[in-house]
Amino acid sequence: EIVAATSVPVAIAALHPDAAEGRVVLYLDADELVPGNLATMTLALELATTLARARGEVLVLGPMAPSTLETAGIPVPTTVDHRDGEQAMEEWATAVTQPGDLVVVPILDTEIQPTAVRVYRSGRSVVAVKQNPETATAAVVTPMTLQFDQTVGG
Repeated sequence: EIVAATSVPVAIAALHPDAAEGRVVLYLDADELVPGNLATMTLALELATTLARARGEVLVLGPMAPSTLETAGIPVPTTVDHRDGEQAMEEWATAVTQPGDLVVVPILDTEIQPTAVRVYRSGRSVVAVKQNPETATAAVVTPMTLQFDQTVGG
């Protein structure tokens, strides 16, 4: 409810202590590529790209193909490592990721929460993001605004 009521980008993170050690992985489902979701998918891609670049890594993206994003007008870095597979988030994450990885997902509906919790409980860190369509995405994420080497609140 809070996410739906705000006009600013929102990121909700559930991080394991080893979140800075694993790969940055972006989950995007081609079935969810509709006009109302483009802003959130763009934000998720920008966040994941920034995190991977800050770590000196190649971003892992799937199961949606980078060409599908580009056809929708969302530019994708040329160094993305595409991993095809099962469309459902939990099954794809289990097949493609490993404990310690950081999985970035867009919040496109209320069904994401239980799935994200199960992915987190499997040892993967999860960052879920939402950009309401009435507000434009801005490049506000930099490596200096997101640090995974510190404990939140402690």
